[in-house]
This record gives sequence, structure tokens and C-alpha cells, in this order.
Amino acid sequence: MSTGDGSHGLTGTSPSVWDDARRLGYRDAMATAGASFCTECGENTLAPTPNEDATIDHVLVAPDLGSGQEKLTPTCAQRLFTDKVVIRGYNGEPVRTNLSDHYGFKAKFNVR
Repeated sequence: MSTGDGSHGLTGTSPSVWDDARRLGYRDAMATAGASFCTECGENTLAPTPNEDATIDHVLVAPDLGSGQEKLTPTCAQRLFTDKVVIRGYNGEPVRTNLSDHYGFKAKFNVR
């Protein structure tokens, strides 16, 4: 989704998009599960803004349209793919880097 509200001391990106999603009833699985971490992090070798952390990747949960009740309850959230890998650079030399400028994010749910 590449957006966020800037909560938890992290930088917000496109807060109006985030506000629209919240107004439509979507909830952030990470926050509901009690987790807080950056997905675009300044320590990442490919980060567009070094030394600045932001949570811009989300798993959103919406209530069931028929009943208005939530059928999915987030139970935990985890950041993935933070380890660096070694690839061959343009000059053939090994380069230690991240896989992407964003880290992965996984959420687990209980289903009603």
C-alpha cells in the first residue's frame, strides 16, 4: 500500500490515502496485533532515505460487508527478509546488499 500515518515515531507517507482507508473501515493488522516496526528502514542498504524509518507496507483488514463483524483477527505481525545477501556487482565483485528497499511483512490471523 506504500502509505502510513506516521505513528510510533515513524515517518508517515501519503497520510490522506491512509485516512481514506481507515474511513472505509480498514484496520492495520500490525497495529491490531500489537506490533510496531519499520518496513522501509534507514539501515537498509537500498533505502531511499538513509537514517529514516517508515512503516509504509500494511496488511489491511476490513469488516465483513454483510454483517459488519470482523471475521479475521490479527494475532501477530512479523518483518521478513531483513538479512543481507551477497550478489555479484557490475564489476564482478561481491556486493553485500538487501533484497529490496522494503522489508517483507507477514501477519497471522484467527478466523471466526
